[in-house]
Amino acid sequence: MNDATPPPIPDAAPTPLPPVYSPPPPPRPPRPPRRSLFARLLSLIGCLVFIGSIVMNISLLAVLAVQGISTIGLHTDVLQKGDEEQTVAVYHVDGVIDSEATDLFCRFYRQIRDDAKIKAVVLQVNSPGGTVSDSERIHRMITDLKARGKTVVVSMGGLAASGGYYISAAANEIFAEPATITGSIGVITGVLNLEGTLDKIGMKMLVLKSSHAEGWKDMLSSFREPQPREKKYVISLLDEMQARFEDVVRQGRGAKLKPREETYQATVGTGPEAREVTKTEQAPFNGKIYLAAAAREYGLIDEIGFPDEAYSRAASLAGLSNPHVVEYRRQPNFLEALSGATAPAIRIDAKSLQNAQTPQFLMLWKPEW
Repeated sequence: MNDATPPPIPDAAPTPLPPVYSPPPPPRPPRPPRRSLFARLLSLIGCLVFIGSIVMNISLLAVLAVQGISTIGLHTDVLQKGDEEQTVAVYHVDGVIDSEATDLFCRFYRQIRDDAKIKAVVLQVNSPGGTVSDSERIHRMITDLKARGKTVVVSMGGLAASGGYYISAAANEIFAEPATITGSIGVITGVLNLEGTLDKIGMKMLVLKSSHAEGWKDMLSSFREPQPREKKYVISLLDEMQARFEDVVRQGRGAKLKPREETYQATVGTGPEAREVTKTEQAPFNGKIYLAAAAREYGLIDEIGFPDEAYSRAASLAGLSNPHVVEYRRQPNFLEALSGATAPAIRIDAKSLQNAQTPQFLMLWKPEW
């Protein structure tokens, strides 16, 4: 038996792989021609102009935001076409009569005072009143318009009280709607007293005054109770302003005014010593408000009617046969036009806070007082 091991069979030679096909690289796009120096300068100038335009627009918006005023002024709308030589100018006095309202009215006054085409003015008043000084300024401008030969008629809206009536009293005639609140002939002042509140939180206001003025310099301070002589003096100032208010009403209304004395019951004293007494006051100079019917009884107004009737009456008083009625309105400023607002927003800033602490003498109907 042959025990010899057979020789190993040699491995087969490996089969070679076929070559991998690689596509040729795509051709490189042709390089764009290099721009000339002039073209690059033009591009740079265009970028600078664009950036400058953005900066200028932002600056303009900032200026308009700070100023908050219209550079165009009052604009006009024709309410009734007629002969432009027989124009009736219509203007709205809305809201509190303050320095802004007075400035706007002054703009209207200057725009029409020397215009010979404007024969009559209708003031649509819807105001609770405002400061004594601003009411006086508008009243004086209305009086001057009459002195220049222009007929003035007032058409009262829902509210024309206190300073709102003060400016109306100068008109040739006054119309009021049936539900108009008017009257409130009087002057008022007030200041927030914080003395007790500061005591509760352990604070107090330190006030130093010059020696000669120490008795009066901080009169009506918010941080202390006024002294009796201070109250007496302030009331004397209010009475003096009240007398001026009554004179304005008497001069404006003349023989149409029908004041009368009225009596009422009042309680005097407290506790066991309290007693009922009869007091007398003169209406309508008692600060009371009236609806149109009662106001007409006292001679505060002439007619109960609406703006269209006031326009017709103004034209009649001015002798106009073909009146051209034009309404003057405040032009919204740029930011208000963008936001859709028609009047400046109320701002709470250092100035407004300071004004809130400063006592003001007001011809203003404020029921919360």
